[in-house]
Amino acid sequence: MGISERRKREKEELKNRIFMAAAELLVKEGYENLSVRNIAKKIDYSPTTIYLYFSNKSELVTSIIAKGYDIYLQRLNKCEETYGEDPIENLRRLLRVYIDVGIENPNLYRAIFFTELVNQFFLSEALKKGASSQAGLSNLTSAIEAGVKKGALEKCDAELVAQTLWSAVHGIVSLVVVQKDLSAQRQKALIETLLDTLINGLKKKRIK
Repeated sequence: MGISERRKREKEELKNRIFMAAAELLVKEGYENLSVRNIAKKIDYSPTTIYLYFSNKSELVTSIIAKGYDIYLQRLNKCEETYGEDPIENLRRLLRVYIDVGIENPNLYRAIFFTELVNQFFLSEALKKGASSQAGLSNLTSAIEAGVKKGALEKCDAELVAQTLWSAVHGIVSLVVVQKDLSAQRQKALIETLLDTLINGLKKKRIK
């Protein structure tokens, strides 16, 4: 790895640390109490360093929202690229990505979905940066349409069902990131039961 490439990677790693620290503080303290100084203290850098990446707090929060949606889209698109022949299994894997990303990034998830920010100025600004407020819903809609086309799922309003499924997995992620005393075994059981229930409800009924 060359020097320029290594420096680029180091910059991205630092930027990611800033994102994660800011998201955690945003959830704990709220936007009004969030400060560049506190973020810098948390990652043990000077405020000046953060200003090299973001001109102000508003830009940083906007970028947090855009990054959150981007993480979802990247993972969902990658999942879509590795689809197999079974449309039901593809749908299950896609739903699992929704859940996994939220659980793996709890502070980022909370910052986006548990605050008022997405309903205010910052979401509109994040959309200008290319974020999608419907992050991954098009992937989910396409997976449902493919399942219907192949006769594996009942005919339905794919977009409406996609929104319904997203609401359901959003609920389980919210439970897991908030209820920290939930055991790994119980968490797994809840997730798998939810996925089974959702998908079984969509499967095409076979006439005996």
